[in-house]
Amino acid sequence: MENNPVRINQFSRKARITWGICLNTVAALLLAGAIWVPFIFESQTLRYQLGVARSMLLTGHIMGTAAGFLLFVQMILVSRSRFLDRVFAINRLLLFHRIAAIIILFMAVAHLLLILNTLGSQILLFEFSQWPEYTGLILLVMIAGIVFSGLFRGMIGIKYQFWISLHRVFTPLAILLLCIHLFFVSNTFHYEGAYILGLSFFTACLFAYFLLRLIKLTLFRAAFRVDKIKEAGKDIHTLELMPEKDHGIVYAPGQFAFLKIRSSVISREEHPFTISSSPTRQPALQFTIKDSGDWTNRVKEIKAGERAFIHGPFGIFGHIDFDSIDELIMIAGGIGITPMLSILRYLHDIKSGRKITLLWSNRTRKEVVYADELNDMAKNNPKLSIKYLFTREEGQNKSPVRLNRDGLELLLTGCSRESIIILCGPPAMMTQVRKGLILIGFRASSIIEERFSL
Repeated sequence: MENNPVRINQFSRKARITWGICLNTVAALLLAGAIWVPFIFESQTLRYQLGVARSMLLTGHIMGTAAGFLLFVQMILVSRSRFLDRVFAINRLLLFHRIAAIIILFMAVAHLLLILNTLGSQILLFEFSQWPEYTGLILLVMIAGIVFSGLFRGMIGIKYQFWISLHRVFTPLAILLLCIHLFFVSNTFHYEGAYILGLSFFTACLFAYFLLRLIKLTLFRAAFRVDKIKEAGKDIHTLELMPEKDHGIVYAPGQFAFLKIRSSVISREEHPFTISSSPTRQPALQFTIKDSGDWTNRVKEIKAGERAFIHGPFGIFGHIDFDSIDELIMIAGGIGITPMLSILRYLHDIKSGRKITLLWSNRTRKEVVYADELNDMAKNNPKLSIKYLFTREEGQNKSPVRLNRDGLELLLTGCSRESIIILCGPPAMMTQVRKGLILIGFRASSIIEERFSL
């Protein structure tokens, strides 16, 4: 019998599906309404166009209006709403945020090209009266800069703290330029109805965004102190925090949080990390962090006693109802073990009797963290099987199988194809493992992936 003292405020699968359908329907209706604005409130330039020219100009207006709508939706996607996290998971929303940014850029470019093709000679007069058009051009350049710097930040060597600071400055400026451009570039929004609808929508989005940000800063940011820093593996350190008040935060095993440290040795921007401790071991909070960038390389220099702030928890693993799972398979690549570590500790503490299989791939043995603890769990639980794979060891220490189709079929012999599978690791590895699992008979709907990047 399981002793489960942790109760997480989460939605059931049915509730998530219901809310997801409702929210997506509302978003689709609002987008359809935005697209219909140029039809209902016809601009003067559109009124005097015929045939192909009219169709191209109308399409250009639709592209611009839709891009503007999605740009405002972006603010909601990054607001870190607890409600949206319980429905969709914040990491999925952030992934869609990146995809939507590319779509916005494509629509904005299409908007410009279609307008230029129809009215090029009229809008390239370089006169002061054309300032709304040039506001739109500046906005397009700004959107392109935001999108390309986000996609290729690593390739061009922009540090995260510098990029996120610019992002936070230029995004509100882009929203302001969008409002100016929309309301002044044509007489569409000179119609009273269009003006009221547009202003109401923009005001509602801004109000929701700033309200959620205010709630985040005042209600959902927990204060902690650094208790200890310890080496967990090769280039991996565990940061352990203790709350400044008597209680910590309530979280589900495997969730992540945004971490901010006030230290003289590290910059103060927030970074997302998986919580590697178990919610059954309150009030301590652990993050197991690999040295992989400017910020993480300095985690080991943080001193005990320095303040830390936590915003969270978030993440798709908060959607898992562990009580309903009969058999669980975990597949981790490298530091992707952190959510599994939290889940295994949790299941161990509640004395779970379910069958669990862990496949953990690392390059070398030195990268394994908490091996003694994991092996002790396996000794005390005959239903827990842990299989280590090493891809770059020499000789007999190198694993003879990989996490491809054939390797997975061999490693998961005896595992039910109805199992729930938790997958976390490098993107290429996750893609390969997902394909292999489906090929050997596991259901795609049973594979839960943690993908997170900023």
